[in-house]
Amino acid sequence: MIRLLQSEDMKQATDIAALAYPGMQIQSDEKKKEFMERLTTEQNEDNGIQFFGCFEEQGELLGIFRVNDFECNINGKFQSIFGIGMVAVHLLHKKEKVAFQILAYFHNYARQENVALVSLYPFNPSFYRKMGYGYGPLLYEFKFKPAELISDGNKSQVKFLTPSDEDAIVSRMINHLCIVFLIPQMIQIM
Repeated sequence: MIRLLQSEDMKQATDIAALAYPGMQIQSDEKKKEFMERLTTEQNEDNGIQFFGCFEEQGELLGIFRVNDFECNINGKFQSIFGIGMVAVHLLHKKEKVAFQILAYFHNYARQENVALVSLYPFNPSFYRKMGYGYGPLLYEFKFKPAELISDGNKSQVKFLTPSDEDAIVSRMINHLCIVFLIPQMIQIM
């Protein structure tokens, strides 16, 4: 079962994060307390951040993740986009498909909220490849259903691209480096 973390879940969530992210240096009791307070504060504020947990039937927390809800300017129109972060699985429950459940839930949650664009920073690209994300040559082909695009009927910014536009596209991508993916069922990555 996956649900929003409650204040009583924060200790387990902190323990999972401490083991999953040793670089965060939250192993001491003092640092864990600070981190738990941060999680609780961020969860309770209206800041577009929500922490979720994947629980087994007996209530043990198996994994955690953060959903960031923000807006992205796409062709001059701001659209809702979800980001997933801090995906962490309890050390004793690795290789039990917990992270797979988390990503599947995240994709379904985005669909339920009518969010067609999601983003992540892949710490483990091979895992995300199994989830339908891809990496490879610098050529990515995105296929949208026309209904997915926002349109007010103004086509003044629409044009066919040619090979001469390649340098401008690469420059723009490098200047705005962010790994953004569509939900895998809506994307074809070449």
